[in-house]
This record gives sequence, structure tokens and C-alpha cells, in this order.
Amino acid sequence: MSGSRNRLEPANIDLTKIRHPHERLVVSLSVLGNAAIVAFAAALVYFAPEWLSSHGRVSRLVDEVRLAAVAVILLLPALGLLRLGRWAAFRENSVRLNREQVPDLFDILERQCITLGVDPPALYVSSLKDVGLSTSLATGGRRIIVLGPELFAGLGRIQDRADAFEFITAYELGRLALGHASWWEGVLLGYLKWIPVLRMPLVTVQTASRDRFAATLAPDGIRGLLLLVVGGDLLPHVDPAEFVRRVIRDDTPAGWAWLGRLGRDAPDFRERVRELYRAGFLNLDLERVAGADDASAEDAHPPTSH
Repeated sequence: MSGSRNRLEPANIDLTKIRHPHERLVVSLSVLGNAAIVAFAAALVYFAPEWLSSHGRVSRLVDEVRLAAVAVILLLPALGLLRLGRWAAFRENSVRLNREQVPDLFDILERQCITLGVDPPALYVSSLKDVGLSTSLATGGRRIIVLGPELFAGLGRIQDRADAFEFITAYELGRLALGHASWWEGVLLGYLKWIPVLRMPLVTVQTASRDRFAATLAPDGIRGLLLLVVGGDLLPHVDPAEFVRRVIRDDTPAGWAWLGRLGRDAPDFRERVRELYRAGFLNLDLERVAGADDASAEDAHPPTSH
């Protein structure tokens, strides 16, 4: 692969077919909503009714809201520096994986990038709280994928869970390829993503797009979603085929499911599986991955350090 190729532009995946059909519309509406938040903040600073200043506690509240509004406005030009700071924090509080450090996991990412025709992003493992299970970031020509340590719980060797890791790294490659980790998205959508209810439509369609990308690049990687649900210790004991069959039945009342999403910062895992199935991206031939973690103890390598 050419070293001069810096942007993640998949050569073998048509992003127009991968993106959720409603993503463009939701992003456009979200950009308008984000602009409205900034405009509202500016209005609070300059046009808050003066008569409120004569009402003790209300006046103090107005001052606090105005201060918060000023912070929102001033944060916009600082987003670039904040992203560089986040990138530096990942680098300084992580272990970078490569051909010498946990090569089996790096090989998975490298093979996927060869398929896409792009250079692999830097790959790290970090226990920082804002990593969660996994995340990625693109800033100033730098692209990184960061995996959380929970993905490695109960793991004997990387190959026992290769299918799951393929899905997770493909998911993060999708975040980079679809522009979900870019600087411009932080500028145009950053404020809206702080508001739990308002951000859910955007997060839902973007998650669906990344799931589609991952399912395209790792069609046998359904255990990657299972890993996010049950964790690594229980993963070897869960049957993916049975999990998918029960999820597709979708017997949770719609109203209850809606209530369950209130206050959440991400779509439900079961709904993610159903969305992949409805869109035709889910491979249901799961028998060969149902027990992939059940490698014999004598064949297992010592646990990978992370």
C-alpha cells in the first residue's frame, strides 16, 4: 500500500449502499439543531430579559446560564485543540499494537485495510474512561483506533476471538470511513451530541451505518456484537445462533422499548441486530462460530497482556 495515502477512503466498499438510508437527512437536521443551540446560547448572552435581573435567585440563575452560553460559544474555536488533546491522551495512556506487540490482533486490522486499499490506522489499547469498549479519532491527518481492555476479558489467545475482533475493528474503520470521527463533525454536531434525547436519532443512524460497514467487511463477526453485550468472560458460553433467533422475534412491546431508550447515549444492542437483519446485512449461518472460544487448554497460548 502506498504510504502517501492518508485518508481512509475505502476502495472496495460503496459507502452509498452502506450508509443508513436516513443518515443524510438526520445529519442535516442535526446540523440545524446544533446551529440552533449556538444561536440560542448567543441570544441568552445578549438578549436575556433585563427585568429578570431584579429578581434575586432568578437573576443568579440567568447569570449562570449566560456564563454557560458563553462557554458554549467559545468552545467552538477550541474544538481543534481539544481533539489534539484527546489524541495525545490516547497515545500517552495506552499500548500501541503492531507487528511486534500483539501481532495477531494487528494482523486482523492490517488484512482489513489491505481489502479496503488503505493504510492501517494506529491501533491502541487503553483503559481511559472515554474509550469505552472501542473508539476512533481522525485529526490533522492522524487516524487512530483505540480498544478498551474489557474486550479482552477471559481471553486465552487472540485467534479464539478473531471473528469478534474483526467486527469491532471493522466497526471502527467504518467510523473513520464514514466521517463519524472527523473534525468537521465535531464542529457541526458537537453541541447536540451532549443532549441525551436530541442526540439519539443521529447516534442511532450513525451506529447502524457503522454496523453495516462492519458486517460487510466481517460477515461472520456477529460475535463482535455479542461481545459488546455479554462481555468476554461469558462469550464462550453464549450461542450466537440462538441469540439472533430470539432477537429477531422482537417480542418486547414497542412502548416499553421506547421507554428503555430514554436517557441512553446509544441504541439498544438487540435493535442493532434487528436493523442489520432487516437491511440484509446479517449472516445467519452461524454454526461455525457458535463455539469458537472453546479452544482446548493445552492448545491455548498464555493470556495476552494488555
